[in-house]
Amino acid sequence: MKVAAERAQFTERGFRAREYFPHDVIALPKPYADTHLCLEKRGVSRRRIASGQHIQLNVYSNWLGGFPDALFTDPAVNWHGQQFGRKGLIAAAGLFVEGRTGVVTYLQSDLCQQIYRSPSLKRAASARLDTRFRYWYRILFNAILDFAADHGLDIVHSPTADHIIGATKKRIDPGLFTQIYDSVGEHYSCRRVAIDRAEYWAVALKDNHDRIARLNHAAMPDTPAAGRKVICICHDIESNVDTKVTESECREALRRMLAVERAHDVRTTYQVLGLLFRDTAAAVAADGHALAFHSYDHKVGDPTQLARTREVDLQVKGYRPPQSKITADLSDYTLAYWNFEWLLSSASSFRFQEPRIENGIVKIPVHLDDWPLHTGALTRAQWMARLRDEIAKRDILVISLHDCYARQWLDWYPDLLTELQGLGELWTCEQVVNRERFRSALRTRP
Repeated sequence: MKVAAERAQFTERGFRAREYFPHDVIALPKPYADTHLCLEKRGVSRRRIASGQHIQLNVYSNWLGGFPDALFTDPAVNWHGQQFGRKGLIAAAGLFVEGRTGVVTYLQSDLCQQIYRSPSLKRAASARLDTRFRYWYRILFNAILDFAADHGLDIVHSPTADHIIGATKKRIDPGLFTQIYDSVGEHYSCRRVAIDRAEYWAVALKDNHDRIARLNHAAMPDTPAAGRKVICICHDIESNVDTKVTESECREALRRMLAVERAHDVRTTYQVLGLLFRDTAAAVAADGHALAFHSYDHKVGDPTQLARTREVDLQVKGYRPPQSKITADLSDYTLAYWNFEWLLSSASSFRFQEPRIENGIVKIPVHLDDWPLHTGALTRAQWMARLRDEIAKRDILVISLHDCYARQWLDWYPDLLTELQGLGELWTCEQVVNRERFRSALRTRP
């Protein structure tokens, strides 16, 4: 009955019954993938991009019966990695807000548009996806207009298919993009407008009140680990780039780290130099650990580091600067431009102790690392005492360890993990990011 009533609310606003599916919408204060690059290409200045508000709207559904679980986790299908640990992401959009105007960057459904990347999942799920979620773009754009109405916007500019097709260099199916982007022109009272270097459908909210299916507010789901300590172990994988150890010793240390974590059923986070990534990432990811870049080659202040890491991999979301030095080339704008979503650095470099979101970037402070063990400033007993003290006084603790310093702690790493497992929940940085994202959500509406 509930689904029927919700469907009726949509059909009363001009939707066809087959276009509707049960869904939740979550609005997150962050730029969607490629937002900064997209807007720059459309002629929007960096000053305006930095001063505007960036919103990502995620559409989730629980109408998932008959689908394999892997469909919602496979990185080839879920290419942009925007699930944030929640199953059932169907589509997402980017919205750039200036004053009372919203500008859509992209309307995308990895689930429906990228299913071809996994032949096995395509065979298992493609027909059912088409039946249930074929009109995801209709539901997604309604969510955008509903958000705009809630937040006092007067107009939403959504790119025309001609603009999207003309701005896309890779081979695409023009018919599919026409269906997605020009659906706006077919279903809403709007007009074509040229602004800067782009063409949009201009949708005035005052002319479309009777076409917007308004959504109801709902409480955010509880975040995990409520009331328990959260402990993140992070590994900087540098090999012998800046330390007088052998490459073979570092490789063996990595092998042993992974083996110990596997035996303890622990997931950690590995920050890997870009020049080591292709030889390291597969082994790390195979055990379910999170991955981030630790610069390309550990050169501090080199403005090419972010770009060079993106030549290695386009999907990694996290970044850890060498020596925890947040230099001018690591501005929030530049990180977002290169599609990095979280930054890991020392608490002293951030000057705060708890994770927070700034300009859409989740920033995670490191509280303790193995440098004092490497230099001899602390003994094992002293380092462990400091670790226990840090755990006692905060809800989340982040520890950073190095492959090149592993000789100082690897022999007692099993004991360390056993103790930490008794003191709290061991999370990856990606899990911390997921929690911060949902805590920051502007609203969720089913």
